[in-house]
Amino acid sequence: GLWHGAEYSFIFFGFACGVFLIVERPLKKTVSAILGNNSRTPVIKSLLGHFYCIISMIVLFMFFRLDLKNGFVFYANFFNFTRNVSVPLDILFLTDTRFYILLSGAIAFCFPWWRKLHIPLNTVTIALKYAALIMLFVWSFGTLATDAYNPFIYFRF
Repeated sequence: GLWHGAEYSFIFFGFACGVFLIVERPLKKTVSAILGNNSRTPVIKSLLGHFYCIISMIVLFMFFRLDLKNGFVFYANFFNFTRNVSVPLDILFLTDTRFYILLSGAIAFCFPWWRKLHIPLNTVTIALKYAALIMLFVWSFGTLATDAYNPFIYFRF
């Protein structure tokens, strides 16, 4: 985390990533011992590994984005179940249409359903795939360049 800057949140992010990596190895052995060896063990281990990775990265990226104090305040408020705060439903309308399009595409393509379509690999399909990827890259780059908010951490120096 040090190469991102000299903030404590980046140092904490790198340290916590190291802790998660150290915890992961004995956790894998424990899960393997609990599950045993049957035909579904690799699938269950894979799902648990994906869940562990996603949850740990979501938790750590909040510290990466916020400063250290606000990250701890965020999680203290997030897990404070004694508060009675209503969630406004109009928060869904604060995002623009691009967000919902990208969210739908991300959800649709995070599963390997498209592999079961058995699309023949020829030059036309490969060209279409790369054209779609290039258009997505140009669209995302243009969105980042034209919006007032830029999420890149390198502009925080």
